[in-house]
Amino acid sequence: MQAWMKRIAPAIAFAPGATAITKTSIQRYLRIPATAFVALLIAGCVPDTGDTTYERGTTRDYSADDASGSLTSRSDGGRTLTLSRDGTVCSGRFDDPAKARATELTTLRCSGDARGTATLMYDGDAEPDRVVYAINGQGGGSIEF
Repeated sequence: MQAWMKRIAPAIAFAPGATAITKTSIQRYLRIPATAFVALLIAGCVPDTGDTTYERGTTRDYSADDASGSLTSRSDGGRTLTLSRDGTVCSGRFDDPAKARATELTTLRCSGDARGTATLMYDGDAEPDRVVYAINGQGGGSIEF
């Protein structure tokens, strides 16, 4: 098992009887198509080395029926956002170090022709508080951590 899988293992809710973490179980947990997961892995958005943490948030989307989002902290101090909504998968990189009450804007690159933006907001302890996002022509929402 790769090191990054071990680090996010506590965050994954397994189905009854599951005994192992695999890329398939992670892909199912993130609710994204396998091809999108592989694309994120190849692009470096899903880390496979370094010290990272994984946070899954509560997603409130104002136009999608099914949405989920998560942040992965990278060893360089930045974070990667992964968003899945109604079959569209988006990712964005936040590169600034965390600061109390700070905000950071990123461009979202999505499957298909979709594009968007996301703003990460930190709380008073410099921990992620929420992400507000919008996908061009598709709506948007927020993810609370």
